[in-house]
Amino acid sequence: MLGTLFRRQPISNDSAGSEPVILSEGESAGLVQSHGRDLISRYWGRYVAILSDAAAPVTRIIRDPSGHLPCYKTHAAGIHFYFSRLGDYSRLGVERLSVNWDYMAARMVFSGLQGRETGLKGIEELHAGECDAVGSDGIRSEFYWHPFRIAQSPPLEDPAEAASNLRATAKTCIHSWAACYPGVLHRLSGGLDSSVVLGCLRDAPSRPKITCVTYFPEQEDRLEDTDEREYARAAASQAECPLIEIPRAPTSRLSQMSDMGSFPMPVIFNSRNVEENAVERQLAQEYGAGARFGGEGGDQLFFQAPILASVGDYLWHRGIDRSVFRRVRDVAQAEQLSVWRVLQKGISSGLLGAPWDALTQLFQAAEFVSAEVLATVQRTDFLQKRFMHPWFSTAASLPQGKLWHILWLSTAPHFYTALAREDDPERVEPLTSQPLAELCLQIPTFVLTAGGKDRALARRAFAQDVPAEILERQHKASIESFIRRTLANNIQFVRETLLEGILVRQRLLDRKPLEAALSGCYGRIAAAPTSLFDYVGVELWVRRWAEQQPEACPVIPRPTAL
Repeated sequence: MLGTLFRRQPISNDSAGSEPVILSEGESAGLVQSHGRDLISRYWGRYVAILSDAAAPVTRIIRDPSGHLPCYKTHAAGIHFYFSRLGDYSRLGVERLSVNWDYMAARMVFSGLQGRETGLKGIEELHAGECDAVGSDGIRSEFYWHPFRIAQSPPLEDPAEAASNLRATAKTCIHSWAACYPGVLHRLSGGLDSSVVLGCLRDAPSRPKITCVTYFPEQEDRLEDTDEREYARAAASQAECPLIEIPRAPTSRLSQMSDMGSFPMPVIFNSRNVEENAVERQLAQEYGAGARFGGEGGDQLFFQAPILASVGDYLWHRGIDRSVFRRVRDVAQAEQLSVWRVLQKGISSGLLGAPWDALTQLFQAAEFVSAEVLATVQRTDFLQKRFMHPWFSTAASLPQGKLWHILWLSTAPHFYTALAREDDPERVEPLTSQPLAELCLQIPTFVLTAGGKDRALARRAFAQDVPAEILERQHKASIESFIRRTLANNIQFVRETLLEGILVRQRLLDRKPLEAALSGCYGRIAAAPTSLFDYVGVELWVRRWAEQQPEACPVIPRPTAL
């Protein structure tokens, strides 16, 4: 067993959480006898489990439903390999790894790909909640945990009961994680999600030493990037925890992003991580923190958006009744749309069964992508069969808002961050815990967003744990100015990397619009700073692996035969 395991507990407001489990011989035998299914029903945590039965020639590898700990797999030299860090496998020297150009073509257009394939040929991903049974006759894969099955169970529609259960479950999960570490460094943005985690941490029975850290923009960025320190200070003050405030300066050297090649696919790179990783490593050492907590995953869990989909979900569950018009009015006001437009969309999705395609939700701006690549990835068989999350491979009897919810929950935070080192504190995102995901999957989106407010149920559930000014916030801070200035400060490196790079040479990216955007004019960078930043990371990742290939890269990636 690699990772951390907890026992299930009944939902209770008085729960103190549970200590990490060290399995006894009898418990281990029971898990093997159940083929690992008891891991899903009786335990939860962050783990990859390997179960082997001497009486049967089958080994089972199970990744926990949170998916926080990665698990990749490949077959080479007659051996099945499973690993969480690519470096551990590549150091074995079993095979020469090369770029999966079909994946890269799809990645240019859909940044949130969740299929089995990765950016390296032959390297696949074992998904969250999935079990591989490896035997002499090959591998049989099965989802022991599937969000569709949970979401199709009887819904929890009573707001008071849902709020009470949400708070109790969150406290149980967060208190359990807190018991693993004597000290915690908590990333406190001033937003709702990180404040919820801190509000639950402050009364953890294990009493870990909590140190909070927040970042604020330099003076030049404050016209566009919101300074959230007043909210972070309010949360830290209520929790009676020290708060360290760090200025966020766009002075990072983007050449450091080349270290991202340790992942089997390009990760969506957050520009702030370049410097913050080193800052938080030092703070953790100074304050004795063994883990770095945060609120990531809260937007997906508590359902931040799209609120519009909740109207269709309401009609799907309840049909047209008196309350639906109040729901339509609240959503129309929140989304600044006409009542008739909201009602029309709701009837279309909730009553008439308008189709919902997960791929259309993942599409990103493609102004720099070549026409050849766009034509390639528009083949639905190419995308759906190879690069779509297998959860969505079959139709589900669920409303569109809940399908949105599941799509968002399919993307787990990376346990190993870009530029991570061996001496980094462990990364813990407690809002991704399995019991919390299961509870929220059972709560309809119109309960999660009651009154037309994003994360409305969470605001109600944690009213006594989070300062009122944070509960009332409706908008998050922007970092667009920070990203744009980071690019401007690295403009020469960015131009050389992209314009003379492999992505342009192989016609994945179109040089002409890139050249215009990177003309050196500060204003032009504002056109698509997030996309440009992402492409720099992709280019550096591709270079690391393409340069190891003796064969030439394809001029234009084409789908292989299916």
